[in-house]
Amino acid sequence: GGSGGGSSSGGGGASVRRLSKAEERRQAAINAALAAQASGQKLNRKQRRLLKKKRDSDIADSVSASEMAKRQKRAGRFQVNASRSVDDGDDATFDEVVVGTSERLEKNYLRLTAAPDASTVRPVRVLKQSLQMVRDKLAKGSVQYEYIWHQLKSIRQDLTVQHVRSEFTVEVYEVHARVALEYDDLGEFNQCQSVLHALYLDNIGVEHRDEFLSYRILYFLYRNLTAELVATIGELDASARTQPAVKHALAVREAVAFDNYYAFFTLSRTAPNLSSYLMDYMIPPLRVRALKMMVKAYKPTLSVRVVQQHLGFANATYALAWLRRVGAVVGDASSGGGAAVAAAAAAA
Repeated sequence: GGSGGGSSSGGGGASVRRLSKAEERRQAAINAALAAQASGQKLNRKQRRLLKKKRDSDIADSVSASEMAKRQKRAGRFQVNASRSVDDGDDATFDEVVVGTSERLEKNYLRLTAAPDASTVRPVRVLKQSLQMVRDKLAKGSVQYEYIWHQLKSIRQDLTVQHVRSEFTVEVYEVHARVALEYDDLGEFNQCQSVLHALYLDNIGVEHRDEFLSYRILYFLYRNLTAELVATIGELDASARTQPAVKHALAVREAVAFDNYYAFFTLSRTAPNLSSYLMDYMIPPLRVRALKMMVKAYKPTLSVRVVQQHLGFANATYALAWLRRVGAVVGDASSGGGAAVAAAAAAA
């Protein structure tokens, strides 16, 4: 019953099923976004999200080992900071509290090496206007991430030098953390979530605490930071464990711990908030481990359609391309053997 015959029946092999109407519409939207991107047009936020969501089917699975190493190196720029300070490590720390007087809405970020002049620092009133300006430009999709990064970093810096620890501080770090996730900047995300954790511990601006607790769990899980992961889970009270986002993150942790790839990809389809962005990083190595298990369980043959369904590919074409990319031996469906995945050389 474990051979490829049972699960690969019903049009098995390497044949590609006909897309549903909904899938056709989604693919058309993806094609339009790719065409706009290729022609140099600026993508709106919906188009960026659409392309990002596609990662689990062809973008994430095409990431090479060297590229993943580069991402991990970038993500490790900042150590996890357990300090209960708003200082996020980018600037020198000064005891003197600066009272800002600048009225500028836009300001590029520059790392501080000496105490800033009050005339270059914006008060909270102006910073709130600046954050709204950034939100508006994000909604319009009219600026690049580098611009957004500079504006949000400079807002955070002005809050830090004025020793502002308030609900507005939390709002700024939450906005930057979400944007960093969307733009694949894990280093900046980690810096933001670390500061947020310290603020939440002081019961400041806790409205979205459960959302960011779930991100914290998933980030530590991806980075294989076992001690930090165990400590974070140990801090959860009974109420937090019942919140949907946290429950989902804990379920993902269990699925990864037991190499339960079926549960993982089921959870990826129901990921709340921006959790799928963090789960995307876990997909490439998990797929390789899952393929090894599936080859053993389904031998001598394994249907491409089974790989597609169990490993979260959008269709059989993506699954087949990935199998060949990782070195799997794929037979010709017309030979009667289905898609005979006999080895995964790249995963060995």
